Amino acid sequence: PTGRGHRFTIGLGLLFAAVGGAVFTFLFAVPCARTLASAGWEARPCTIVRSTVRSWSTDDGTSYRADVLYEYSAHGRDWRSNRVTFFSALSTGRSEARATRDRYKAGATSTAWIDPADPTRSVLEREFRPLYLLGLLPLLFLFAGAALMRFGWRKLHAGGAHEVRKSERATPAVSPVALKPQLSPV
Repeated sequence: PTGRGHRFTIGLGLLFAAVGGAVFTFLFAVPCARTLASAGWEARPCTIVRSTVRSWSTDDGTSYRADVLYEYSAHGRDWRSNRVTFFSALSTGRSEARATRDRYKAGATSTAWIDPADPTRSVLEREFRPLYLLGLLPLLFLFAGAALMRFGWRKLHAGGAHEVRKSERATPAVSPVALKPQLSPV
């Protein structure tokens, strides 16, 4: 029975660590890697085709994101993309989405960063912003899960080592002592 509880703790820790690691990878690690890789990309002029603000309902209220469609030429072809930033999984507030929309008005020209090896990969903004550090929050789940797994593992494998059998317990050599309080209950 004791081992079952420790195995459950290990399983729960594994679940927490797996979910935390996956969300961290999706929200922070992959976008950071793409941001670093884009340092060698080519700057190309692009034309903004459409620029709007999209909204959707969530459990916490309404989320907003700027939806900017732009067109550029690379490798003798015209391409379209709507990737503004690599951290697009993080929604923004209404004011930031509107500011992005206003920065990229339909019909205006701007600069897009294009992967020279794969022109389907492009981005308008490749700078890292402090807001992106929110992608580190899933690390709390990963570390909590690792701690739960460690705790459960140690308890599972150390459970029998510290048990003392009833017959091995030390018997007191002296008679019981009656303790007298130094202070009254009042």
